[in-house]
This record gives sequence, C-alpha cells and structure tokens, in this order.
Amino acid sequence: SSSSSSSSSSSSNGGGGGSSSSAGARAGGMCSCFTVQYYQPYFDVDTAAVRVRVLRSLTAVQPANRDFLSITQNNADLYGPFWIITTLVFVIGATSNFSSYLGFVQSDDNPRWYYDFTLMTGAAGLCYGFGFGVPAGMWGMAKYFNLPLSLIQAICLYGYSHTVYVLVAVLCMVPSDLVGWSSIGLAAFLSCIFVGLNLRE
Repeated sequence: SSSSSSSSSSSSNGGGGGSSSSAGARAGGMCSCFTVQYYQPYFDVDTAAVRVRVLRSLTAVQPANRDFLSITQNNADLYGPFWIITTLVFVIGATSNFSSYLGFVQSDDNPRWYYDFTLMTGAAGLCYGFGFGVPAGMWGMAKYFNLPLSLIQAICLYGYSHTVYVLVAVLCMVPSDLVGWSSIGLAAFLSCIFVGLNLRE
C-alpha cells in the first residue's frame, strides 16, 4: 500500500513537472519573437544570394529580372535590407555634411564649419521608419486582399529597393538643389518601379 502510495505520489509529481515544462515551452513560444534565435534564419544568407537580389533591385525594368518574390519566397532575408538601410543612413549623413562643407562660406558670424550630427540621426529615423513601416502597411494591404505576401517578404522587397538610394546619395554631395532633388526623384522612381513590377508579377 505504501509502495503504491509512493508510486502514485511520484507519478503525480512527474505529471506536474511535465505540465510546468509544457507551459514554459508555450510561454517561450509566445515570446519567441523577442529572441535572437527567432530572427537568425532571416540573417542566414550568403554573399552570392545578396548580390543577386541587389542586382535584381537595379534591373527590374528588364522583364526577366522581375522574379524577386519568386527567388525570395522560401528564403526571404533581413540581412540585406538591414545593411542597405544602415549604409544609406551613414551615406546620407556623410554626403549631407560634405555638401554643407563645400557650400560653406566663412564670415564673422560663422567663422568655422561644424559637422552636423543631427543630419545622421534624422536620416536614421526617416530611413528605419520608412524601411520597416511601409512594408508593414504593404503586408496589411496584402492580408486584406488575400494576397500571398508575408511580412518578412515585404520587408525584404522594400529593403532591397533602397539600393538605388545608396548610389544616388553620392550625387547629393554636389552643392546644387537641382542636382540633389533630381537625383532623389530618379531614385524614388526606380525604387517604385522595382517594388511595383515585382508585386504585379
């Protein structure tokens, strides 16, 4: 009888431990998006794949290169978009300050030129805000219209579309409003073409 009672008690304790363990697993699953392991697969991409995706973002006007969603359907990454947008932030900060330096005119009120760090922080807020906010909107619209576009794939598509901005930002070093705005307009046009043509396909 005591053996049976002991066995029952041990079985009861074992059951409780299993329940607690599965509850912990469920809790971990619910909060998995706050762990590094959750995002690790989206950064597991090789250089060759990133190179292909960057080239696709610059050559979407060619019908044969409008397969971005197809090649990223099962392995959309966040590595490329993150570093493209981060590079863009630093390029905007550097070129904006260099343009300011080229256009600087010394005077009694302003005897020295100073680096404006707020240009980089402003660029960071703008680029990261658009880089992750717009794809969230695209994903929401896709869900509403029952289109097969995941949030990660939307971020991947829109993130790679910023490649052209990195290249065009260099032209903004020229101290001319006409050159600067023309360059930005061209980059916006090519970026929209890339996103639009791939979504249409």
